[in-house]
Amino acid sequence: MDVPTTSDIVAAIERFLARHDDMAPTRFGREATGEPQLLESLRKGRSPSLDTANRIVSFMRAKDEEAGFVADHDAGNCAAAVASSSGMIGEISTQVAA
Repeated sequence: MDVPTTSDIVAAIERFLARHDDMAPTRFGREATGEPQLLESLRKGRSPSLDTANRIVSFMRAKDEEAGFVADHDAGNCAAAVASSSGMIGEISTQVAA
């Protein structure tokens, strides 16, 4: 089972922010999780919980769809989705065995 690393998640967020160039990192964190310093803390090595990672993914998916970007968020293989050229990640909790 391949679960994305914190650096994979940070990279996906940064690609998201590049697509949504009117969104500051602090606004992203506030809207996605209620934590304005989310991206800064992830860049410094904080590992997000599965719940937080899923909230990030759900937020990015909704905003991309709202803005008319192609929905390329894979709910299956999360690691493959992170590595894809689109840069989006799927639901992380689906990768954890029950």
